Amino acid sequence: MNEEEKTKKAEEYLDIAFAHYTKGDYDKAIEALNKAIELNPDDAAAHYNLGLAYSDKGEYDKAIEALNKAIELKPDDAAAYINIGNAYSNKGDYDKAIEKYNKAIELKPDYAEAYYNLGYAYDGNGDYSQAIEALNKAIELNPNFAAAYINIGNAYSNNGDYSQAIELYNKAIELKSDFAEAYNNLGVAYKNKGEYTKAIKALNKAIELKPDYVLAYNNLGNVYKNKGEYAKAIVEAYKKAFE
Repeated sequence: MNEEEKTKKAEEYLDIAFAHYTKGDYDKAIEALNKAIELNPDDAAAHYNLGLAYSDKGEYDKAIEALNKAIELKPDDAAAYINIGNAYSNKGDYDKAIEKYNKAIELKPDYAEAYYNLGYAYDGNGDYSQAIEALNKAIELNPNFAAAYINIGNAYSNNGDYSQAIELYNKAIELKSDFAEAYNNLGVAYKNKGEYTKAIKALNKAIELKPDYVLAYNNLGNVYKNKGEYAKAIVEAYKKAFE
């Protein structure tokens, strides 16, 4: 094949990879992407998508390798830095994740998602004040970023400030009324404050929105257990978590 034919064939493999990726068949997507890269090794997008597929498959070291290659070919790709950061974060290496998110922000200062992920990494490192600062910046850039309000709430909750966490979870719910995770975390914050009636209401709402929400059932069981209602904890929560 001449170069033009190789490029065309590589593009066909990219289309095949995209079809497999959207169906969640990461192995077939990876296979097609590797064929595309064989034909066109300097295609940064192919290496980037390979990194995403490996990351979604949970193979974070391979994801980092592919994404680094994408950056080598396209050094100003802020999204590639974000996704390398995500891979490090999923490995629990928050220091490296923070470094990559900051690089993404350096390249694209108005990147709300980068600040959001940076906040998550700081929270993972136990640096709650830095987490809150980064997440507030994400909200400044995207005021409707409901997930950012949840993560700020988590940072306050992890720091023992449950009242502030509750306020932020409620803001997330105001922005996205069907946000099961927000109701779950709201319930846990109320539990930690000893406000069990409100905790039960919030956790039941989380379960109503997401009937297979195992974590919410477990948290509901913990509330009933704290109230001394052990039968309810077992029948209405813990057993249902395993159904």
